[in-house]
Amino acid sequence: MLLVLFIILVIAFSFPSVQTKAAQWTTSYLNDSYDTDISIEKIHVSYSGNVSLENALALDHRKDTVIFVKNLETSIVSFSDLFNGQPDLGTVDLDGLYLNIHRYKEDGRDNLSLFIDKFGSSDNSSSAPFILEASELNVTNSHIIVFD
Repeated sequence: MLLVLFIILVIAFSFPSVQTKAAQWTTSYLNDSYDTDISIEKIHVSYSGNVSLENALALDHRKDTVIFVKNLETSIVSFSDLFNGQPDLGTVDLDGLYLNIHRYKEDGRDNLSLFIDKFGSSDNSSSAPFILEASELNVTNSHIIVFD
């Protein structure tokens, strides 16, 4: 019975619409848990670990875009590393990246740093730090703005 349930879940998760709903649930969880504003329009994960995101958006604390990616293509090299908080993405292709790093006068720090700090570690020092690795980063049709 458990095997049948597992097979049904695997088949259901093979549909991009189900994967997108799972991504939307995950971003909703992140937004509620970490006081962020993240959205992903579409996601596709293949059985081989290839991941494609479309129209991923993160807003800063002032509701201005800090990161937008029209299309992100990568692969999860090791699922065990992913679950251990140290994912290795191999090659990452970003098309249509818009990175808007802005230091508002009143804040003293830039919006990207403030956004990343929302995911900061808790007081539990026994947990390993989150480490994201990529062997290669290819960026096309993109804009990076730094306003200080």
